[in-house]
Amino acid sequence: MPLIISETDGRVCYKSLSLKDSEARRIVLFALSQEKRNGIISIDGRNITVEEKLLGGVNRLFYADFSRFDKSAENVLSEAKNETPVSLASLTKIFADVFMQPLKEKGINISVRHLAKDCTLKMPLGAVITCLSLMVRFFFTSGATVTLEAVRRDKSVAFYADGSLGRGADSEIALDMLHEVAYSNGFSVELFESGERTSLKIELSPTDISDYGFKADDLIFTERLCEVSLDLLF
Repeated sequence: MPLIISETDGRVCYKSLSLKDSEARRIVLFALSQEKRNGIISIDGRNITVEEKLLGGVNRLFYADFSRFDKSAENVLSEAKNETPVSLASLTKIFADVFMQPLKEKGINISVRHLAKDCTLKMPLGAVITCLSLMVRFFFTSGATVTLEAVRRDKSVAFYADGSLGRGADSEIALDMLHEVAYSNGFSVELFESGERTSLKIELSPTDISDYGFKADDLIFTERLCEVSLDLLF
């Protein structure tokens, strides 16, 4: 995920919350002054890759700082591209647990609705966690509570996120990125808005391996992947 996304005229429309607004603007303005739309810039001791991409039907500039991550994080991200056996209940709980304290410090509360029945599924875990992270980011507003829910159906799983205060400041970009990640992995995305209630849903059709004696993935890997996703988006 990018450190910053800007419009081609230099307006910052998305940034990692680890960056101050002034830092993000300085990086973008420096890239524009160097006439860099594709390439690497060096600023503040960072080597930042700049790439122009289409997002939400609009050309935007993506800024990535790969030096933020150690080899362990790179290995986790690489492994997360594979389909992984995972407990649906554990995935939802670990995600909420990892995100809870850092987001609480920023005024955001995370809660999980009760899972009626657990099951073991084989799914692209990295893509699912990235989508959940973007769903939280969609609702990111100080004072908000984001409620997550996973619902198992016959041949699919739906993940829901509801925000008590509606859309956040970065909702448009977060939704565009959610569509990109979801669609490239064969998930569907739906946005529901009715009065004061706003809800996001992703749905996928993983392989249910509960009845075949397979065990869920190592929970430490799931936790580490959630931590890396948190670092990327927040």
